[in-house]
Amino acid sequence: MPYFIDLDQHQIVVLPPGRLGGPDLVPVDTDLATELALSHGQGLTNDQITALREANATKFRFASSAPGTPSGTTSPAATAPATDPRSEITRRAFAVASVVEAAGWILLVLSVIAGWIIATSTRTNPFDGSTDHPYVGAGLATIVVGAVQALMIVMVATYIKSRTERPAS
Repeated sequence: MPYFIDLDQHQIVVLPPGRLGGPDLVPVDTDLATELALSHGQGLTNDQITALREANATKFRFASSAPGTPSGTTSPAATAPATDPRSEITRRAFAVASVVEAAGWILLVLSVIAGWIIATSTRTNPFDGSTDHPYVGAGLATIVVGAVQALMIVMVATYIKSRTERPAS
């Protein structure tokens, strides 16, 4: 795979074989790129770009270990965290699934509390003062149905999260 330096974005670009880079893309020696384990979207500092253009692996490693460039100018791409290989819609789906999973657990807790309140509610007979629990069945049904619904929501959200999680590096 051909490796290039994108001078506008200060990052590595990997293009399919046979595809030529544009005027802002500077080719990088493939053996050097493999030795340095460069990856698509990897941010670069000005010193790292200079080292790659000179095909100097030692200078690149030194520039990578330094906190910044000697001139004090570090590109925004170099200070940014590693790029996320997932698409925007995948990242959003993961975030929404996380919120829905939390809502499912909250629904589970609330359904158990509501069912308990319903099941333990009493009715007092005004004539003789006796009490009874007429809503035990409804309370237990609320607990069971609410728990099943909440766990189904959690299961679906967990499945979506597992399908959209960030791959291990």
